[in-house]
Amino acid sequence: MKAGSGHVAIVLLAGTAFVFLAPRPGPAAKPRPPSESERIKALPDEERQWLTEFVAPIILDEEKKAFLDLEAPYQREVFKREFWERRELPDLPSPLGPGYRFGMRSCVSSRTKSTMAGARTRVGWSCDGASRPRS
Repeated sequence: MKAGSGHVAIVLLAGTAFVFLAPRPGPAAKPRPPSESERIKALPDEERQWLTEFVAPIILDEEKKAFLDLEAPYQREVFKREFWERRELPDLPSPLGPGYRFGMRSCVSSRTKSTMAGARTRVGWSCDGASRPRS
């Protein structure tokens, strides 16, 4: 055996052991999906206001999730049209039925004006007088 060949063998053996015994990289960590509040913040202003102010008292959780899952503006427009169509069927009891969205718009508008004037309000109170906020 030549001098120094023992050192070469040890280096080769150590290198081979490193290759086989080194920890393997695991699967890349999946990025966590954005939270609901992050998804709402990512909406355009008009869409965010529609969701968080205008229909907040009446939108169902499933509808809200479906709206947030939409990616394109035209999809959200179709969703909003169908949202109101479901609530404005002619045979629905009052306050639902034809014209419901316009009653909601009036309610939200008056609530916004009251809030701006300093009146105490609760989110989601109806405008029919049955559940107005107490002063």
